[in-house]
Amino acid sequence: MNVGDNCMVSMHIKVSLEDGQIIESTEGQAPVDVIYGAGHLIPGVEREITGMAPGDEKSITVTPEDGFGDRDEQAVMNVPKSHFPQDRPIEPGMIFQTSNGQGGVNQATVIEVLDDEVKLDMNHPLAGKTLRFEVKVEDVKEAPEMSAGCGCGCDCGPESGGPQGPGGGCE
Repeated sequence: MNVGDNCMVSMHIKVSLEDGQIIESTEGQAPVDVIYGAGHLIPGVEREITGMAPGDEKSITVTPEDGFGDRDEQAVMNVPKSHFPQDRPIEPGMIFQTSNGQGGVNQATVIEVLDDEVKLDMNHPLAGKTLRFEVKVEDVKEAPEMSAGCGCGCDCGPESGGPQGPGGGCE
């Protein structure tokens, strides 16, 4: 079976920046399982693994447009300190999760702590970056039934009160 609609793909993956810095790797670990077409992969990777078979390997370069998008300077904002937990110090580099108002969450990275405000960057940490993916497909099989959730084991289906319905993906 080749990678395509309604399949579960088990693959090893290594992600690095243009300068070679490795961001993530499954080397020495079990392969990751993803459901093709369910939003588990960025568009540039999903498009490039289409048609691959077990044992196939590929190097994929993904531009920001097909990855995590371009940086949006309007996504950098100051938020009152009163919106943050008062029981611990806030420091640059800390990451907070925020509600996106649609049932999901976004990451916010602290850039600077001011007197009464905290400067946050709401961009994905990899926004604006060209990424290099080394992919090896280990197995391709029919995807599990989607009506009970997205198939990734997160229990996000409608029966659990989760936000995803049939065919939905996890964030």
